Amino acid sequence: MRNYLLVRWFGFLLFCYLCITPQPATAANRLTPVMNKVLPCMVKIFGAGGISSLESYGTGFLISPEGHFVTVWSHVLDTDQVRVVLADGQRATAQIVDFDPQRDIALLKLAGEFQDLPHL
Repeated sequence: MRNYLLVRWFGFLLFCYLCITPQPATAANRLTPVMNKVLPCMVKIFGAGGISSLESYGTGFLISPEGHFVTVWSHVLDTDQVRVVLADGQRATAQIVDFDPQRDIALLKLAGEFQDLPHL
């Protein structure tokens, strides 16, 4: 009985120690600088497709300050007018510059005058 109480007491103390010991940085804390760099470069792409009344969309990321961006080649781009929403809420249309269906990638450019856009 005495050993049982000693083991329980030791377990309780170990639990308390683990609870109050500072923990190393979590993965989220380590990813914060990366997310702060990447999120402003993201674009949301609206185009063809969709189910019922829902619009089909994809995402991409800016690779130049003038508005070039890369995305996955998909049915979303199978339309006459690709619409894009930037991370800061700006809206624009885009034209397909080039694509490679075998590699499933497309390069597009925002229509209009854009300068100094955040990019990767």
